[in-house]
Parts: sequence; structure tokens; C-alpha cells
Amino acid sequence: MGGKSWWQLPNELTVAASKQLESAVSQLLAGEVFQRVIGSTTFRQLDVKIFPNVFIPRPETELLVENAIRKFAATVQLRKAQRAADKPIIVLDLCSGSGVIAISLAKELPELFPNATFKIFAVEKSPEAIAATVENAARNHVEITVLEADIRYGVPGFEAKSVDLIVSNPPYIPPNVDLPQNVLMHDPHLALFGGGEQGMELPAQVIALAAELLVVDGLLLMEHDDTQGEATRHEASKHSFSEIETLPDLNGRDRFLYAKCNKS
Repeated sequence: MGGKSWWQLPNELTVAASKQLESAVSQLLAGEVFQRVIGSTTFRQLDVKIFPNVFIPRPETELLVENAIRKFAATVQLRKAQRAADKPIIVLDLCSGSGVIAISLAKELPELFPNATFKIFAVEKSPEAIAATVENAARNHVEITVLEADIRYGVPGFEAKSVDLIVSNPPYIPPNVDLPQNVLMHDPHLALFGGGEQGMELPAQVIALAAELLVVDGLLLMEHDDTQGEATRHEASKHSFSEIETLPDLNGRDRFLYAKCNKS
């Protein structure tokens, strides 16, 4: 990705690098998150630029993508057989933030299934996050379609039963959770809190929208708070999903909803 960055320290620091290092240490001591200080992070196979007012992707969400690919892999050949040869497999990333889910899927799915055609969409309402998604897609040489939309009002341009896979990491944190100060100071609250007493308003809306948009046997995978496993399963059951289960995160806590749409 070009020459050395200032944190890849040489034997002797230039004056400019020394000043950058001093500034970085000051930011860290003030509670700034390391990824924001250096301006980038990694996510699966991606090099991700960090932007102000855009949520920093977490390791848990890498596992969300892993689960989505693993669950979806078993259905790819069947989906290809059930459609015209020129009809792509449609994938939506709802509440896409910096776009890492959509970009990862657009990079990895064609590599895993070179004989299938995919169209990947990132759906987000924040202008700052949309700009981050566009730049991060270009940064990683990946082509996706970015749509500006508030999922509470649907996704314009998509008919019912037209999407094969929906993956989402919506805002989901309940209002009473004691978050680290640096998260509260530097991550946009719009990307953190799910709304309502249990933080379930936006996750419930993702589930309802997925039930509307997914084809029969389409898949939903959604990240959620570790207290929301039962609530998300209940919401999915209200919308006639099947094979509903909660998958664990890296620490064994309830973290991801998996559900298959069986409603025609």
C-alpha cells in the first residue's frame, strides 16, 4: 500500500515522524481508539480506511461474514440451478456502515464460487458512512452498489422476494449498557444504539424487512447484542422464518441470528 507509515519505525526518526508519533501518543492517552489514530485497520482480507463519524469494524463482524459464507455455501449450486443462467445471486448488506461486510462478500464469494454471478448491495443512510463505503470498495478493488436508504422505510428498487442473502450488523446496543468512554466519544451513536428499551427496534426492523425481501429459502444473518439471542429468535419466528438459531461469537456469547425464509 505504498511506503512505510510513521508507526513502522526506522532506526532514526525524522522530525516530521517524531511529531506524528508525539501526536499519536497524545491522542491515545486522551482515549482515542488506536485504529482512528493510525487511520486504518484490517478486516478479513481487506485494508480498511477509518473515517470520522463512521463506526470502526470489530472482529466479531468478521465472524458474521464467515458464518454468512459458510451457511450460504451449501445453497449456491441449488440457487444457480433454479434460475436463468444470466440471473445473478443478489446479496444485501443492511446498515452497512464502512461497507466491510458488502466489500468482503463481493471479494470472497466470487473467489469461492467462480461459476456463479453475484450482485452485492450496501445499504446505508449516513452520508459519511456511504462515502467511507465507496472509498473502501475502491481501496480494495471491489465493485459493489451503494444505496442510500433508511431501512425503517424499506429499500427502494427491490421487489418482494428478490434477494438471496441478507447480512446485517445494525445498531443494536441497549440504552443501559455501560460502554467504554472512548467508544462513546468517538463512535457515532447512530451506529451504536438499536432503539427501544432493549435495543431491539432496528434489529427487529432488519428481520421484518428480510422476511419481505428474501426469496423462499433465502438466508438472513444478523449480528446482535449478547443479551438479544432469545428476542431475535422470537422476532424471526413471528415472520415465518425456519431453521432459526443463535450462533456464538469468538467468546462463546450469543451474537448472531441465522434464519432461513420459508414464506412465499
